[in-house]
Amino acid sequence: MNCRLIRNYQKWVEYNVGIEKYGLELCYEIHNDILDYKGYVHIQIPKGEDIFYPFIDFTYGSWGIENLGVREYEQGVNISMKAGEISLQHSISFNLDQLIPFIKDGTIEIAEGLFIVRSAYRKTKIQKVSKNRRILKNWPICGRATRGMIVTRVI
Repeated sequence: MNCRLIRNYQKWVEYNVGIEKYGLELCYEIHNDILDYKGYVHIQIPKGEDIFYPFIDFTYGSWGIENLGVREYEQGVNISMKAGEISLQHSISFNLDQLIPFIKDGTIEIAEGLFIVRSAYRKTKIQKVSKNRRILKNWPICGRATRGMIVTRVI
């Protein structure tokens, strides 16, 4: 597990090294309540971008690891945030306009003191009833034959 050592220098060290060698303490909790599933917003941020570290800190500290999927690759990270909203207890350390170009699916906005994450996809339930099933449902069951057996023979 890695942690960021110094905000201004963007240096990464092993967690144990940071605690033991440098005497660091955690600056924020990374756990939060699990949000109901309403889809995800997908973000891809290159490591060299100014918004990279402030946004990572914000998501871990306010969204929590339970509501995030973070995949690091050589040039940056892919972040999947569960859709939902949280109350902003304090100002954020990045400009939301800097984040917008990196959002691949979904939207993120700030409105009325809320940080709102919306998925581009909506969960939809579709139920299909076949015409033959409606007809066969009304057939009387003859002898030992069940409706399932009749359906199999008809098909």
